[in-house]
This record gives sequence, structure tokens and C-alpha cells, in this order.
Amino acid sequence: MNGAGGYRWLATALRHVVFEEPDNAEAKNLLADALTQMGHQTKIGPWRNFYLSGAKELRDGVVEAGTPATASPEIVRNLPLGTCLDYLAVRQNHPEAAGQEIELDFMMAAAGDAFEVTVTNGVMNDTLDGQGAEADATVTLDRTVLDGINLGQTTMMDAISGGSATVGGHAQKVEDVVGLLDTFEVWLSIVTP
Repeated sequence: MNGAGGYRWLATALRHVVFEEPDNAEAKNLLADALTQMGHQTKIGPWRNFYLSGAKELRDGVVEAGTPATASPEIVRNLPLGTCLDYLAVRQNHPEAAGQEIELDFMMAAAGDAFEVTVTNGVMNDTLDGQGAEADATVTLDRTVLDGINLGQTTMMDAISGGSATVGGHAQKVEDVVGLLDTFEVWLSIVTP
């Protein structure tokens, strides 16, 4: 099977079988064997890692290991405001945001910051040092509240109901934007459905 593309052909064919029949142990084992051979034969490090990781997943399933907490409060508190807003934009569930048109103004009086967050065409954007003339709502909060939201220590809606954030205008639009934020699983499958 080590002829011109033999393992690659076998892996491609077996991948279709595994996706059609995820419980087919024989197909999973054969695919794991093919990926292992491809991993041992390649000289390219990342390819070897992908092949061997895929083979391990097929044999053992997705094994969740400990992950370090990289978003410590100290790091989040020292991030520039634009980076914090970029992090929120990355968390947006873009397919759910498609078709939404929302414009929010934010005020951080203690820091003297005013910025705008817009959701349009499935994308969240921010404009630092500026606000829109026709915002759906204006949110007033402190940077510590925004940091708590980024760290998962609180939610925007809890901050509003607790009084650490206030909303002028359409509060539902703020809830709509918050509802578009997603959390992501760290451990995911790479070769199985």
C-alpha cells in the first residue's frame, strides 16, 4: 500500500466511511493505521503531528487534558481597550449575527472612554474614540465591568440588573448583542464527526 499515494487514497476513502458510520470500529482502526503510516513517512513536522493526532483520536477518542488559564485578571486588566473589544468580536456567533443591524454606544466615564460597537453583515466592529449619531442604545459602565464580562465573572445582563451598568435606549438591542456572544470548546475532534 506504500505505492504512489496508496495511504493517502486509503485515508480519503476511509474518512468517508467513518463520517457515514461513526461507530464502525474496523474503519476507524484502518484509518488510524493509514494515518499512522502517513505520519511516519512524512518529513514535514506539522503534517506528522496532524496525521498522528488524528490516529490517536480515532483510537482513543478526544482526550481532554488540563489547559492553562491564559486569561488571568492581571492580563485582561492591562489589555488595551481595543484588544478587549476585539476579543468580544471573536466570540460573536457570526451565522446567528447575519442579518442583524445593531449600533451601540458605550461610555466609560471614569476612564474618559467613549466608543461604538456595531453588528452588521454578521460582523462585530468597534470604533474607539467615537460614537454613532443614531445608536440603538447607550451603555454606561466601568472598565472593571467590561473586564469581568471578558473573564466570565459576570454577564452584561447581570451588570445591568445589578446597577453596575446602565442602558439608555433600547435595552433589547444590548441583550441581542450579548446573546450573539459564544463560548468555544477547547477540545474538538479533527477527524471524526
